[in-house]
Amino acid sequence: MVLMLHEMNEYTRVPKGLCTFDDGLYSQYVYGKDLPNDKIFFICPSFIDKGHNDLNQQCMSIDNIKELMVMGITIGAHSYYHTKLERLPDLKHQVYHIKRDTKNMLEWFKDELNITPVDFCFPYNNDLKGLYQGLMKLHGFTNFYGASRVDIPA
Repeated sequence: MVLMLHEMNEYTRVPKGLCTFDDGLYSQYVYGKDLPNDKIFFICPSFIDKGHNDLNQQCMSIDNIKELMVMGITIGAHSYYHTKLERLPDLKHQVYHIKRDTKNMLEWFKDELNITPVDFCFPYNNDLKGLYQGLMKLHGFTNFYGASRVDIPA
C-alpha cells in the first residue's frame, strides 16, 4: 500500500511496516518524521540544493536531514538529478548518466552529511531491468527499493 501524506488526517490509521519517503520534501519532514513506523527518507541532493523538486514543491534543508539522522531515522539515496532515464537516447547514455549521477550523489552525501548510504530508491522506479541495481552494488548499496516500495532482493 502506498499512502500519500496529503491523504492522511487525524483519523487515518498508519499501516504497519516500513514507511518510505522520496525526494526530500519538506512536507515529509514535517508530517512523516514522527510516525511510529520505521522510516527511510530517500534524498535527492539536487532538490535539496535548489530548495525544491521538479514540481516546485519545497524540499528539506540539510539541517532538517541532519535532525532526522539524530532521531535515528535512516537516510537513503534517490539519485542526484532524479532523471527519467527513458528520456535519454540509448542504453550507452543511460549508463553514462547513472555513473556520473552516482558519483555526484555520493560526493554530496559525504560532503554534506558525512555518510555513505546503503539504501537506494530508483528515480521514477526505473531499474533498467536490473542494470541500475547492478551498477549501484558496485558503490556499496545493499538495499534497493522500487515501485512497490518493498526491498528488491539483491
